[in-house]
Amino acid sequence: MQFSPELREAVADGRITVSVRLWSRPQVKVGGTYTTAGVAIEIDDMELVPFSSIDAEDLARTGEPDRESLRRRAAHAGPIDDDTLVFDHIKSRYYYDMQVPFWTIILVFLISGVALFLIFFLPSDWRFRKKKP
Repeated sequence: MQFSPELREAVADGRITVSVRLWSRPQVKVGGTYTTAGVAIEIDDMELVPFSSIDAEDLARTGEPDRESLRRRAAHAGPIDDDTLVFDHIKSRYYYDMQVPFWTIILVFLISGVALFLIFFLPSDWRFRKKKP
């Protein structure tokens, strides 16, 4: 799932938990986990409903200030009237942080480099040294 750049931080910290989409068919599955904005989100529920049925609680959880702002954001795939069926209640929950600390990446590269050096550049008699009787 993709989110607009200005919404990604709110998705990542869990302030946005509902998304309204104008899709011809579902692009996500209930129970599926999707990476977006540096975090993984899990889709808990999804319904196809008329745009007019979006209530104030769901509107607040989309991160939009009013219904018209939500209509404009969701309308990138086509016009949305009150009767237009949209995928609503894509309730997502913050799953886990996908970002890896920089020092972890450096450590993995160092260990990999040492292992490759030991495998390919040490003479074979050093790697498989036999004890003398």
